[in-house]
Amino acid sequence: MVVIATTNFRIQVKQQYSPVYNADVKLYQTISGKQSIITSGKTDEQGMFYAQNLITPPKELSLQKDVQIRPYAQYHIEVSLNGYDTEVIHNIQVFEDNDSLLTIQISESETNIPKRNIQNLGDHRLFQGDIYA
Repeated sequence: MVVIATTNFRIQVKQQYSPVYNADVKLYQTISGKQSIITSGKTDEQGMFYAQNLITPPKELSLQKDVQIRPYAQYHIEVSLNGYDTEVIHNIQVFEDNDSLLTIQISESETNIPKRNIQNLGDHRLFQGDIYA
């Protein structure tokens, strides 16, 4: 039996030290090999975007040795804004009851066609198995 838990996630978008207002944020999760948008929206005046009640495995899994189910959820984020390069981060690890804050720096595009800067965080060292929750 798989127990499901939830958590909240905050994303702050900045250009250097200044918050970025009205940036587009998309939060994805890979389900059965296909990426699906979980939520999307725009940043507020403080550059913040809030994702609430994200599904995660229960935190007890992270305390078990040799766990075969990933003890955290993995999400993917895309941040874009006209005139700025797009930032994409894959495999962000989110744990139950661990309200997370991720700050994403964006840069003005140097050309008319913005770049897509892609980062892949991979699996956490807590997970050694091959079954994904």
